[in-house]
Amino acid sequence: MNQVSMFDRQKFQQIFQHQCPETAIALHHYEVLESTNSTARQLLDNGASFPLVVIADRQTAGRGQWGRQWQSDRGGLYLSLGMATDEKIGILLTFCSGWGIAIALRQRGIPVQLKWPNDLILDGKKLGGIKTVTTSTSLSASSHQRWAEAVERSQNELAEASPVTSDGLRPLSKAETSLPKHHPSPIRDRSFSPLSPPSPSSQAIIGVGINWKNQPPEPGIALGEFLNDRIAISNLESLAAITTCGILSGYRYYLSEGTDALLSSYWDLAIAKERSVTIDGSLGTIVGITPRGELRIRLQSPGASTEIHCPPGAIALGYNAKD
Repeated sequence: MNQVSMFDRQKFQQIFQHQCPETAIALHHYEVLESTNSTARQLLDNGASFPLVVIADRQTAGRGQWGRQWQSDRGGLYLSLGMATDEKIGILLTFCSGWGIAIALRQRGIPVQLKWPNDLILDGKKLGGIKTVTTSTSLSASSHQRWAEAVERSQNELAEASPVTSDGLRPLSKAETSLPKHHPSPIRDRSFSPLSPPSPSSQAIIGVGINWKNQPPEPGIALGEFLNDRIAISNLESLAAITTCGILSGYRYYLSEGTDALLSSYWDLAIAKERSVTIDGSLGTIVGITPRGELRIRLQSPGASTEIHCPPGAIALGYNAKD
């Protein structure tokens, strides 16, 4: 296994501010944690300002969306973002987070796709996974004060910010930042600030694991190996900053464009699109996702068709579009 250098906190902040100049974020970095999601929850419960991001070099008890253990060896990206979200977002938070990360990576020439409901796919293999947790809360006076302080801190930092020229991440070209007309760019849209608490609100934690230079189990793929020294992303700090900005951008897109647009955009990158499946002996085709996160499957029978909806966890899909 390749030797992995220590995570550079300052480099992450420089790259993040370069990519998301409208947002200030608190970084909490650890060499080893049981779970970045659990630590993010503890920090928020203890009054930490949000948004915040927790990153660990290694996890000893990381879990996926369905409780499966995530192999978290040194060399991967293990990150949790804590933020306030719309109280009714539910599973759509997983979809907008995955879509935002995928778009951010695709803008850098990395053809990431999405496996319903919470996996990132590259070259027919699992690149990473997402686990989201939301908790309804009414913001207290002290919480509102933390928001105000965070906004003031963000404005001060932006006023003092200087151009970044040596962050290890090249600027995006015009072609890379352009998206199809029905995909307004989430990276450059500043109409929403994650430092402004929605009302009513939930506290949300979005946990992300992405294979970087670790050795993932099959059927996994490591991004560092896929890139093979190409400069699209040159270090773990860049990947962490791009991932964090992608989550925030995906959430902005959901707020500005709505559920239908999000699901349509997510579906454009889904490997399950138009896939044939068999349900209880009946042949069907996956045709979309409902606002509740269920797979829409159209079953064919002589002279008629019926659409059924399968909730997450009810049907297993492979990592390759042909599986």
